[in-house]
Amino acid sequence: MSDQNALDAAQKLFNDLFEYAPVGYIVLNSEGQIGQINPSGAALLGEKQEEMVGQFFGGFVADADHGNFIDFLQRTFQSDSRESCELGINNKRERLLFVHMEGIAAANKEECRVILRDVTESRIVKESMSFNEAKYRALFENLSVAFTYQQIVTDSNGQVCDSIILEANPLYCGMLGKTLPELIGKKKSEVGLFSLSSDFDWKTLYHRGLETGQPVTFEYYAETLKRWFLIIAFVPSTQHIAFIYLDTTETKEKEQLVIESEKRYRSLVREANAIIMILNNDGEISFMNEFGLAFFGYRNEDLIGKCVFGTIVCPENLKDRDPRQLFKKFKAKINRHHRGMIESVTVSGQRVLVDWTVQECRNFIGEEANYVAVGIDAIDAKRSQRELGKLNERNRRKNLFNDGINRRISQSELVGAARQLGIMLVPPYLFVLIDIGRQNKSEHQGKVENFIELLHPWDTGAAWMTSEGIAVVKSLQDPSGKDALKVVRATADEILNKAPQYGFSNKDIHVGCAHSTHPMQSIAELYDQAYAALSYGPVIHAGRLLHHWDDLGFYQFIVKDLRTGMAQQFVQDQLGPLMQMNRTGARDELLETLREIVSGTSAQLISERLHIHRQTLVFRKKGLEKILGVDLDSAEVILNIAIAIKMMSMTEQEQKPIVTRYP
Repeated sequence: MSDQNALDAAQKLFNDLFEYAPVGYIVLNSEGQIGQINPSGAALLGEKQEEMVGQFFGGFVADADHGNFIDFLQRTFQSDSRESCELGINNKRERLLFVHMEGIAAANKEECRVILRDVTESRIVKESMSFNEAKYRALFENLSVAFTYQQIVTDSNGQVCDSIILEANPLYCGMLGKTLPELIGKKKSEVGLFSLSSDFDWKTLYHRGLETGQPVTFEYYAETLKRWFLIIAFVPSTQHIAFIYLDTTETKEKEQLVIESEKRYRSLVREANAIIMILNNDGEISFMNEFGLAFFGYRNEDLIGKCVFGTIVCPENLKDRDPRQLFKKFKAKINRHHRGMIESVTVSGQRVLVDWTVQECRNFIGEEANYVAVGIDAIDAKRSQRELGKLNERNRRKNLFNDGINRRISQSELVGAARQLGIMLVPPYLFVLIDIGRQNKSEHQGKVENFIELLHPWDTGAAWMTSEGIAVVKSLQDPSGKDALKVVRATADEILNKAPQYGFSNKDIHVGCAHSTHPMQSIAELYDQAYAALSYGPVIHAGRLLHHWDDLGFYQFIVKDLRTGMAQQFVQDQLGPLMQMNRTGARDELLETLREIVSGTSAQLISERLHIHRQTLVFRKKGLEKILGVDLDSAEVILNIAIAIKMMSMTEQEQKPIVTRYP
């Protein structure tokens, strides 16, 4: 065969392969323009073969993959080897296809030859599998229970000895406080829940699940985690086991609360200071608590099962009447009257009056009924009612008068409301404020309340508890008389003398008092004065237990403005240089010396009190004059400094700002 014939034969073979190949063949230039295409390639693109030449292949590529096609084309022309990619193709027959492209450039680098294979079906299957994998992975990771899948490990004798964690969801990781990489591939004996405790035989659980083919459910308390779990174990094959863990700690705790509540309820019923009785539908006693049995004098076995009529309730002429008929009439009244006084009788025949409250309780299907009866000794009930009345009256009195002294109601409203409580207050008044040591107030509250009741004069005044102490207000006959102050002091002294009767020593009691100087003076103003006397009296007159507003003298005017800027500035002007000294010991020493100098005491007596030589006193005096820049022989200077020292001591003494209580 000549060379020409051989060449023609090869050309024909190529044309046959090109035309009839089951895959698409395309020849593209560097810009992606189609030079040649075989029928299979044209069929993939949905066009006629003769219409494809000259078109740009990029026009058929899906928008999302257009960049990938350009990259593939560039790589193919720049490389001497075969390049490939996978693209989405917009078929002209409105179908989205996926094709695998393999291309290689010609020797002259002017064109490349590309093979197209339809991979749509495999791509769809792959994406479907990826979607399902993602879906089930999301489901697995978002399970509301902890889950782990493990591979069984056996020893040389074929006995189960351990397992390896193959899979675990985030809740399981969180339960053990570990990350997924710390668990996967690890033995359960190293990181598993049951490895935290030696009290659980999970191998027996595995064999039971393997034999029955059914899930095995059990409860387990992890001591280390302090949690309860409901665990479901599956054995899908001889080589694997899966666990689901439901945290039931909250449910267990609620169950325990119910059990404890039941215990408390039974304890309450058993120990209650009231008769608690349960009757069945025939009036027979099915239960009575210990208090009720003791109250009526019965033993439990002598009373249970007996009709309430004829035992603890014995109406007249009972011999002629059927107890059950009596109970039927009694049941008819229950719906109308749940509570009533019924004369009852003890086992010894003693008649007692009991205040009964009865409530019908039907069972869950609404047929038979039980009746719960609670009884209270009427005499004790009346006594308790009287005590409650006293308590209510005491609280009303306290709230009313505290509103008055805090100016939440007017003076006329206070007097009028007090009259409704039976307290006849007529101005003018005397006011006493008693401070009992805080320790006693907290430890002996009952004694304090009794002390208040002793001090409460129903006819001419009142006593009550304030935030600062016990307050007593009484009408005063003649506020302008010479004996008014004497009467006030005598009343306060009487209170001091009564305190030891209630266990309070005199050293624990301090009294501040005041009285009206004109009929229109309000109780609120007197309270402020008594409180000021109680707070600042010990500064003026140390050692006294009783302090009257008048005892403050001209300091009455200072008290009202004690915390104002002017008062503080006055103290600063008089004592500022001394108080600003850095040496605390020297400052305190000089201040004590200054306090003695302005007291008017002789130099000899001051030296003795301070335990210093008279010459030392002279040196200290000169030093003070230099520091303060004053002449301590001037009467005016002595007065100003004495007042400043008192004001400073009052500021240190006060526990509550009193300036807010004055209008």
